Amino acid sequence: MKVVEIGSAKSEPGKLTYGFIDSLELPTGITEKIPVMIAQGTTAGLTFFLTANIHGAELTGIATIHELVTESLARELEGTVVAIPTLNPSGLRRLQRSPEFDERDPNRLFPEGMLQKKRKMRTKTRSTPNLTNKSRKRSMTIWKNMRIS
Repeated sequence: MKVVEIGSAKSEPGKLTYGFIDSLELPTGITEKIPVMIAQGTTAGLTFFLTANIHGAELTGIATIHELVTESLARELEGTVVAIPTLNPSGLRRLQRSPEFDERDPNRLFPEGMLQKKRKMRTKTRSTPNLTNKSRKRSMTIWKNMRIS
């Protein structure tokens, strides 16, 4: 059985485990933490990722993940479910669409894909600071630190 380790969460066969990914340091000096849940079955199989709450005021996905990803699921599951109940803890705390450190739509800040390429073309002439470069580097560091062994 493969061990899935994301941030401080580490899978255990037949169990639901919890942990956090250190995301970024806020201006207050506190590190933003993204919660992670890993439900791993006792039989090997596919790994399925669930995420919710990319917009802080959208709460339904959080409740849905907590209803679906349970200890009983882990006992019956073939494979692994990795769930991130909130991709936007700052927005959740404020019940706002965007996090406190960047008022842009978080759904438009992913580092890869056609939308990002189009944005680069549009923003090359802008002189405003671009927080996505720092966020992108941190995001890539997070994903590189995920270990499946």
